[in-house]
Amino acid sequence: MTELNIAVEGAPDQAAARKIAQLAGFECCRFHGGHGKGRLDRRISAYNHAARIGPWLVLRDLDHDAECGPELYSRLLPVSAKLMCFRIVVRELEAWMMADRKSFSGFFAVAEFRVPRNPDDLDDPKQALLNLIRKSKSRDLRDEMLPRPGSTAQEGPAYTSTLSEYVSRSWSPHIAAKSSPSLARTVKAVAVLADRAGVGRR
Repeated sequence: MTELNIAVEGAPDQAAARKIAQLAGFECCRFHGGHGKGRLDRRISAYNHAARIGPWLVLRDLDHDAECGPELYSRLLPVSAKLMCFRIVVRELEAWMMADRKSFSGFFAVAEFRVPRNPDDLDDPKQALLNLIRKSKSRDLRDEMLPRPGSTAQEGPAYTSTLSEYVSRSWSPHIAAKSSPSLARTVKAVAVLADRAGVGRR
């Protein structure tokens, strides 16, 4: 069984990466990172070195660190190993989460028509998601995911854990890819990686 090494920024990214990997046929995943993009950037050369002998998937948010994904890619990883799949999320993972509009609507008790149809075009996907949560019919979700009055935090205490639960339980990368070109490219790239790694071959 081929193990896929996955490096991401945080917990929701882990859940999303696992589903994308499973869609490509990977059954065993080992996670790295999870401590933000700064540490991920510092470790990417080491991950790339390791990808000479085993498959790696690295997900990194674009945010506003470059004008486009290819620019950031070339800056962080000019030359990638054969088994390295380094993908830029446009602009944040929250865009991919909202791209499965029906599942997002149902899980977060938000009217589907309010969920953006083209989340990759959003300048600040995380803020757009928080604004949707403000319209949620669930008081518990609003209390858990939104910052407390007077708090300087960007999100509520259970923001990360709730997003991770949503991705694990409801989110479909196959469906979301239809509304997110960035995700569609990643799904395709991970499928190519699986083929290179010999996943599914006897």
